[in-house]
Amino acid sequence: MAISSQDYESVPLKGSKVHHLKRNKHNNQKFIFDFTKNSKRYRQTYLAPKDTPTAMIRMAKIKCEAFYEQAGKIRDDIDTNISVDAYWDRFCEHKKSDWGRSHDRTLKGFYNNHIKTIIGHKQLRRVNTVDIDDIMHKAKHLSKRSQKAILEILTPLFTRAVKEGLIKETPLDHKIKRNAAEEKKVVLGAEEKFTQVHKAINEQFSDNIKLKTAFLFGFYGRRLNEVLTLKWSDIAMDYDTYIIQKDNNKVNSDMLFGLSKEITDSLKELHKTKDSEWVFSSNRDPSIHMTKLSQHYSKIRKATGIREFTFHWMRNLLVSALVDKDGVDISDLSALLGHNDTGTLKKYLSLQREQSSKKAAVAIDRMLA
Repeated sequence: MAISSQDYESVPLKGSKVHHLKRNKHNNQKFIFDFTKNSKRYRQTYLAPKDTPTAMIRMAKIKCEAFYEQAGKIRDDIDTNISVDAYWDRFCEHKKSDWGRSHDRTLKGFYNNHIKTIIGHKQLRRVNTVDIDDIMHKAKHLSKRSQKAILEILTPLFTRAVKEGLIKETPLDHKIKRNAAEEKKVVLGAEEKFTQVHKAINEQFSDNIKLKTAFLFGFYGRRLNEVLTLKWSDIAMDYDTYIIQKDNNKVNSDMLFGLSKEITDSLKELHKTKDSEWVFSSNRDPSIHMTKLSQHYSKIRKATGIREFTFHWMRNLLVSALVDKDGVDISDLSALLGHNDTGTLKKYLSLQREQSSKKAAVAIDRMLA
């Protein structure tokens, strides 16, 4: 029997749409995997074991990812002499459903500016470590962040080529280490701007406790995704702590932070209007979380005159304002921002983040007093 796509709809998990997966509108156990890979369309139905709706979606997601991984794994149609340029184009086509427009433009820009001229014309199977050395040597004038971005293009590109059997092993052996706390962009006049932004958050969102609380989390150093994916179960107001789950941060481990009194008070007020497991539930659909706040940046920019203001910019502002404060050093800032140190025990890191974030809260209170 032919599969009718009209009988299926996209499904959310943790507030985001699951790629390549749809659920039957009339039977929540029935799913379809539907995607195009290497210019070929793949479709397959799946009947999940009876369970809670979320559990069935999780199981279907796992099966869908496995099906996607296997689809077209044996590639007889790829020319073994394919050039890096041609293979990059195929890779971008494969990734386009996962990349946003901005991310897509950024990666393609890095490829064209730093990779294409050196290995773009070469056969993929002829690329060796010397070629990668040449790329990184010519990029040595760039920041470590930019050098790392180049490797973040090359690594998955050659890893995929290995999986498709085009090469036996990846030619990459480079690793870029950087101190992210030290490399944050310095904000001039940070202390003054710090107080301006704090005042603007409290005044501009005085009638919207949800937005006020979300921006306060950013003001105290959290990334946007870390904030918007918070659940009430992640917050322990009685202990002035909260957890950023490993699925929602960059270091792939649970991170424990201390709550400032200001955020705790704001959370208590927000909790009175709780309508979901999500702290920052969508106003349109409380079953999912908010996904962006950029539409509200203009209020802060107008109130402060700081045109460069964004949610992520507040992390730069925080580092710049705190870097010379007594009791807050580089290791505290690194822990506060949620960076990892693979040579340190996870338990120690959790304690350090909690203590460092509480140290920072004390220093922030002094600046705002």
